[in-house]
Amino acid sequence: GSQAVQISTTSTSTLRFGASLTISADATLLGPANITTIFSDNLNNSGHFSFSNGTQSFEKTSGTQTIQVNTNDFFYNLKINSGGTVSAAGTLVLRKNLINSNPSENSLGTGTVQFTGTTGQSVSGLNLFQNLLLINSAGLTLS
Repeated sequence: GSQAVQISTTSTSTLRFGASLTISADATLLGPANITTIFSDNLNNSGHFSFSNGTQSFEKTSGTQTIQVNTNDFFYNLKINSGGTVSAAGTLVLRKNLINSNPSENSLGTGTVQFTGTTGQSVSGLNLFQNLLLINSAGLTLS
């Protein structure tokens, strides 16, 4: 049967995945907590994930950090805070903001970056989008 792991909404501590995280085909990772979740390496995803709050930070120190995204997977605030580049496979859905703290530009791979919030969203830092889709009547601010 399917398995789900949920980060408690009462959590207040940072959650750090120090190595690659693999979500198997029958598993789901749910992140409703208003915390920072740090990915130090790749997110290998054959199942599903959803972060409906907090910040999801990708922090690989060098090289390429991959995010495998499937249908109905989404992030809330996505932060790129690494010495490497982040590459997404699939449609990267963001419910809030994209913050790129890298001093160099990041292309986010060849997929689509989709902003689907209900309030104003923002993009900061040096980002190259192959495909950008905005589904938000409140708009998107670039800075």
